[in-house]
Amino acid sequence: NEAYTALLAAPDNNISQAGWYVMMTNLHETAWHDYQGGPISGWQHKYSAHIKNAMIYAEASHWANGEYVTTTNAYSSDIDNDGYLETILHNDHLFAVFEGAGGRMTHLFVKGAGYDDSAIGVDNAYWADTNADFNDVNHVAAFSEVSPNYQHSMYGVTPNSGGTTASVELVYEEVVKTITLNEGDSFFDVVYEVGPATHWIQGGFSPSLVDLVWNGELDRIWPADGSYMGFRNPNTGIATSWVLGSGGALHEKEISGTLMKGDEIKGSGVFQIQLFAGPTSAPDGTGDIAELRILSDNLTDTFGPTVNAAAYYPATDRLRVTLDQSAGTVLAASFSVYDGLAPLTSISLPLATPVAETLPSQVITFELDAATAAVIEAMTGPDLYLVADAGAVTDESGNPSDAVTTGDGIIVDLIQTVIAIDGNIEAGEWANAQALADSNDSAWGAANEIDRLLVHWDLDYLYVAIDGQVSSNSWLLYLDIDPGTANGETDLTAIDAWERGASFTASGFAADFEYGCYQHQSTFDGDGFWQILSATTTQDRSDDIQSAYDSFHTFGQTSGSELAIPWNTLYGLGEGLVPLGAEISLVASICWDPEPDGVLGGDSAPSNSAAALPVIDNVWTLTVDSDGDGLADVDDVSPVPSAPVTAARLFPNVPNPFNPSTTIRFEIPGPTAAEVSLVVYDVRGNRINTLVRGVMEPGLHDFVWNGRTGGGLPVAAGTYLSQLKCRGKVITRPLSLVK
Repeated sequence: NEAYTALLAAPDNNISQAGWYVMMTNLHETAWHDYQGGPISGWQHKYSAHIKNAMIYAEASHWANGEYVTTTNAYSSDIDNDGYLETILHNDHLFAVFEGAGGRMTHLFVKGAGYDDSAIGVDNAYWADTNADFNDVNHVAAFSEVSPNYQHSMYGVTPNSGGTTASVELVYEEVVKTITLNEGDSFFDVVYEVGPATHWIQGGFSPSLVDLVWNGELDRIWPADGSYMGFRNPNTGIATSWVLGSGGALHEKEISGTLMKGDEIKGSGVFQIQLFAGPTSAPDGTGDIAELRILSDNLTDTFGPTVNAAAYYPATDRLRVTLDQSAGTVLAASFSVYDGLAPLTSISLPLATPVAETLPSQVITFELDAATAAVIEAMTGPDLYLVADAGAVTDESGNPSDAVTTGDGIIVDLIQTVIAIDGNIEAGEWANAQALADSNDSAWGAANEIDRLLVHWDLDYLYVAIDGQVSSNSWLLYLDIDPGTANGETDLTAIDAWERGASFTASGFAADFEYGCYQHQSTFDGDGFWQILSATTTQDRSDDIQSAYDSFHTFGQTSGSELAIPWNTLYGLGEGLVPLGAEISLVASICWDPEPDGVLGGDSAPSNSAAALPVIDNVWTLTVDSDGDGLADVDDVSPVPSAPVTAARLFPNVPNPFNPSTTIRFEIPGPTAAEVSLVVYDVRGNRINTLVRGVMEPGLHDFVWNGRTGGGLPVAAGTYLSQLKCRGKVITRPLSLVK
């Protein structure tokens, strides 16, 4: 076969010898399984697919033999000849292979004066059915994101090389990991960007695979301060180790499998680590290894916070700034708001402007004085921009932020609602609201408790708040916009969004909408709003509303979910119109996850009269239009003019489901042109087709997707995602292709 031919042509060194072991042991496993009574297809079903990885060893042996012209490089190649591209990153000491699945380093080889060997990869210990491309209990590739579990998700991979430095950037969802290799180094420099939630990362190490097969010996690398960790083969001196230093990551636990041991680490925001591989001296009497101690002492956090977004709330005179990592100090006077790209008006925040959050925090909410707020509210736009001096914020290690200019395009979103939708349920904002208190009666304890529901409205919006705290669970809100009618559903045990076993026996209640929010569950946190179309189907209306949640309880006892729902989203009668004499019923409950097994439980507001969750037998009903004029009663509030649309909008595609084509419509707000990207992805994050990329004029735009890739090939039936990027906003909607 091809692996046999490749190994025959390989130079004779330790790496090619390891390749022979990989091929022969997998041949043995295949034959053994067939001998036990399996059909001849066992060759393919069991271990034959694993034999292909011997080709990786064969190619790496040429690198170890000094046959590569370019010393340091990053490039894509189908190195194992399986029909899928891998990414190679190498210099004069390290040769790494990355799979797009998980963005994982599946193989790592080392070489230098007098040595060449393997450091990561135990291909003769793979379980059956993995096709040698995925993690299993014995083979955990380096840089495997295990929580959230992205270890087999398809990452976007971009190799970069030039001169004496090469790198690979791997991107999936909120994770961006950049792995850099410099000529002459025996370690990779790694920068992780993961957002506010903690992420857990594993790496399984197998220094000197052939020796491990024969001797099975590895010594623990663990100094007293835990600033680096890994394993060293005492027979060859080859070691593989995470180096954490003070770059922001922490150790979590040790992992192990057949012929493999390793470590799990964790981090949040932006953090830096290194991965070392190569020969080292033995640990000294304190557990220190000299080569790794030098790396650890020199690895420090060097990245300051970056501003990601900004929003202004006229109702509360607050300016909120979101960062990519926690701020340790904030200098308010270094922040300004500019009116447009050619500013005629700007205002810098006073030095003494207070911040609502207790630092450190990745969100900074400035409580503006009346004079500063008045200047911002007098700006005419069309866009307002956040500007900040270098060093306006420092992180917890004292690293300063870079300057933010109007050219960086950090638009200040205007949130024109009478209540600031920020997840902070402040008494002053909800002073005129109707409230339904709920007693401390949760069966799941105080960490999973709904304290009360709040409802308010003006001519534009229905405002709802769920006040409480939920830990590692979720809560849901159900709305019946026309109680007592036949519209809506009473049994949601088969619904396609937020199916949590809910059914309703309260008189006259049938749910028309549902809001769900994941709470305190790392990066899985999120919320959404759905219109219930039938007992099994929904339509995502999340983009129609404003919502915010405080799942990590930044605001303490005032944390929760806040929603502003346009009347037109609820009733479809036009802006601000409601049915004559309109009433609304609502109920909230908490639930455990994950789907499909999670059900309502623990607590609900209002509390059930007699039924046990997930059955709900009690709801709260409010009259919205008591005078019967077709407008929401607003005697106690002053209407706030609707904000001008400053963000792009992506509308549901038509038709959906579709075959063979569908029209995708989006809107660019005026009056200036904007850079636009409209891309279709599959559900694993693979780019299918780029429909738009470039500058476009304001207005509505329609583009047809014909159900084909960018290369013109038809795609299979299934769910796809259209993603619009414009002026710093990213909007995604599902597309359903049927055949």
